Amino acid sequence: MDIKGKNWYFISKEKDDCLELLRMFWDFHDFRVKEIFYRASLEQFDLLLEYDDRKLNVVLRFYDTVRMNLLPMDDDYDNSWICEGAIFIDEKGYFVWNDGDGTPNENGELRGTWIKSAKFQYAVVDENGNTIEIPKRIVKQVWKEYNYSTGKYEKTIETFHPKKVK
Repeated sequence: MDIKGKNWYFISKEKDDCLELLRMFWDFHDFRVKEIFYRASLEQFDLLLEYDDRKLNVVLRFYDTVRMNLLPMDDDYDNSWICEGAIFIDEKGYFVWNDGDGTPNENGELRGTWIKSAKFQYAVVDENGNTIEIPKRIVKQVWKEYNYSTGKYEKTIETFHPKKVK
């Protein structure tokens, strides 16, 4: 699938931007890798992730890809589904995506699939591979959190601020 359209978003190389992207898409919990597109001549790597409802697809686009490791996580969770994803900036200033929690193993290497790149963008795509505006239900979410003190669920509204590529 060739990703088309101009509805692309970016994050700065700030920890808070990385965390906001993760929170907006629930740490990519219950997403899975649907397709991978690698274009060596463009130094571009697209990772298309599909949510478990099969209605939400997010593409992570990496430019100037430095390194990648494509390997499912080795744990008790079904390998086709991501339990927890991580996006962070490494010590050399590269964006790093990991389908784990971003914690290195005993050898100092990230477990599972990871991609490092100098540049990074993301988009929500429809079933035809066209980028679309991030749906309002994603930008403004109502969360229910259990309050152990009161024994009741409390609603909070989380509003995210995606930055559109011009």
